[in-house]
Amino acid sequence: MIALAGVVLTHVIAWAGRDTAEADVWGRTIELLARSGVPCFLVLNGILLGMNRGTRQQPMEYLRRRWLRVGAPWLVGLLWISDGIKGLAAPEPGDVLAALSFGPGYLYFLLLVVQFTALGAFWPAERGRRIMLAVLLAGAQLAINQARLFAPVDALGTLLEGIDLRAYELAPYWVGTFAVGVAIGGCLPRRPSPRLTLAVLFLCGLSGLGLVYAPELGWWNTDRLDGARSLLHPLYLPFAVTEVLLLYWGATAVAGHWGALAAAAPALGEASFGVYLVQQYPLELIGPLFQTADAPWRVSDSLPEALPAVLCLYAFTLSISFVATCALRRTAFGRLISGGSTRRSA
Repeated sequence: MIALAGVVLTHVIAWAGRDTAEADVWGRTIELLARSGVPCFLVLNGILLGMNRGTRQQPMEYLRRRWLRVGAPWLVGLLWISDGIKGLAAPEPGDVLAALSFGPGYLYFLLLVVQFTALGAFWPAERGRRIMLAVLLAGAQLAINQARLFAPVDALGTLLEGIDLRAYELAPYWVGTFAVGVAIGGCLPRRPSPRLTLAVLFLCGLSGLGLVYAPELGWWNTDRLDGARSLLHPLYLPFAVTEVLLLYWGATAVAGHWGALAAAAPALGEASFGVYLVQQYPLELIGPLFQTADAPWRVSDSLPEALPAVLCLYAFTLSISFVATCALRRTAFGRLISGGSTRRSA
């Protein structure tokens, strides 16, 4: 749910004004840091797979068990919510295929979930092989992301240009992030030493600063780091991994003191995927109200003046999306398309 919070903030901050240099710096910084929620999802998925190191399910059994959690939401969600086909009275087969292949807008992540679910079914169970694979794949991911940013535009053929435009939807550009998560999940301490905590905190801060300021120094091609393609910034890998570790350790410490929070965590986790699917609708519904509100609640004002309005719109979007998801999940079909068990919890 914490990773999802970053995804929602990415969409909310787009409503704020950026008509000055200062406002653009504020907006870009918040957006880049909030976008880490997407790679954090992959790290968390990897960690969950790594924690399940004691089981040795056959690949087909694993895929069967995971299908209702990721496959059904992918098929139903993309067809139901797709901006690319919902306005067409009689969509062509090509329109449907494009929606399934690439996803409508922010739902491209469903395609990544399906890809990594398939990869996870065949991931090695041995801890040593997982660590070796994490090192190799993290290096490969960083290499191809660097190559993508430095390759001359005129050197790309038609196929490579198409791949470059959709690279953020393709597993090879993310596989190292997932692999590191799997490796960590097999040896993740619940109570880290102070030295380890400081080291992770330092790396998180350093990679976060680099994430924001390196393009300003001309270290990466900013033309290829626009919109969702900014998720292929090489420093998202260390930033997301260290961010997840710090959040996990912090949440573990808090849950140890507040049992009610620990008890609520599974329910929040079950609802998170549904919130991700529906959050754009309440945002589109209530966002215009904040655009016409009086200051300081007018979200379209320049940043940082618009921050109170951004935070308020953010809180409303999350709250309404959570309530809508809970209502959706009261039916078996709703639970099917929003991920998770199709059986109603008590």
